[in-house]
Amino acid sequence: MNRGGSRKPRRVPRDWRYPDKSYAELILSKKIQQPRLSQNIVTKEPDIHFLDEEPVEGVSLVRDSQLVRQMQVLLGNYVGACVFEHTFFPALWAIPLSMENIHQVQSKPHFMMPKPSGPRFLLYIDSTGQTYLENMTQHFFLVDTDRAVQFISTDGRATTDTVLDGIFTKDEKGGKLTFVICDAVRCNSVNLTKRNAFQRIAFVKENLMKPRLNAVEHQTISIKNEVFNLDIVDCLDCNSADFLDTEFEKEFKYPLRSLVFFPRNQEYVGGTCTNVLKWTEDENYDCVFRIVIQKGSNGTDTAGLQAVGGPGNREIYFSSIDMTDVIQQLDLRIVECRFVNGKWILVRIRNDRPHPHSRRAIINKLYMLENPVTRETLRTALGKSKESC
Repeated sequence: MNRGGSRKPRRVPRDWRYPDKSYAELILSKKIQQPRLSQNIVTKEPDIHFLDEEPVEGVSLVRDSQLVRQMQVLLGNYVGACVFEHTFFPALWAIPLSMENIHQVQSKPHFMMPKPSGPRFLLYIDSTGQTYLENMTQHFFLVDTDRAVQFISTDGRATTDTVLDGIFTKDEKGGKLTFVICDAVRCNSVNLTKRNAFQRIAFVKENLMKPRLNAVEHQTISIKNEVFNLDIVDCLDCNSADFLDTEFEKEFKYPLRSLVFFPRNQEYVGGTCTNVLKWTEDENYDCVFRIVIQKGSNGTDTAGLQAVGGPGNREIYFSSIDMTDVIQQLDLRIVECRFVNGKWILVRIRNDRPHPHSRRAIINKLYMLENPVTRETLRTALGKSKESC
């Protein structure tokens, strides 16, 4: 994030073949030929790690396909979402804050929750107290009982039937892995989806975090062998925009990814929620594609980037990317790319995603590069929201 001052809006680089139009305008007007490529491909990696870097002791992949399917359906039902045959990560997805939707922030009061950087998971505790972790590709991981985080209810019993939405990260000093709770679906059999964001966070703090901290303080439980730490974000009222001061980011314990804004009456829903907005200053608006290598008749391979956008959410061609030795090895892989100087460049491989971004979402991100929401613009919008209360 930019730590001070205003800045000039960045411009999306122009394609040298069409110097009078941005890339997003070209795609939208369909002036670039879009060849057909393969159908949507969904893969499940049998040897996937809990985190990309290396295996984590005490966390193992669940290989029982029937159990995995049962948990997929159960968690989907908890948020009232339809679980499709192949893949659906049943979480609430915010959309980027832009100049086109910033009126939502200034027209009604919101809550704000900070989101740390790191991979997103759902933490599920079943009816027996066993802890599972679901990543965005719907792989489930079992946490060994003797290494699991100990959740204690207000009545002193072990926690069950709980679904927490959070991020795995480390503090700024690079300490122990921590699961930071950013939202909640269910807590000890209590459905939280009909409550607003502030109420959901408050319920988890009172019924999970407070009893746990008391137990640690009185040494009735030991956290020495727990495979990761546990923390929770604060849900802040936007009447005070102190979180836009640079000191807020400096004092936040973890690398800050974005600020997420919830209308005060917003329930937890599964899927994309256009009422919930996320903002990151100096956002590069990296986009997620599937790389597809095509064999040329003359022996020269070319690489294309696919996005979701065809009938039935089929993956379709979006753009090309320069062929390199690295790209050559990534056929059919999900990757994150950035638009720089008129072309897409590879940023990283995304093992945590089962499918690319949608064509519309990518176009919107390209437009937002041209008209970013600055810190001062957001501060002004929040000020107007306060005046309208």
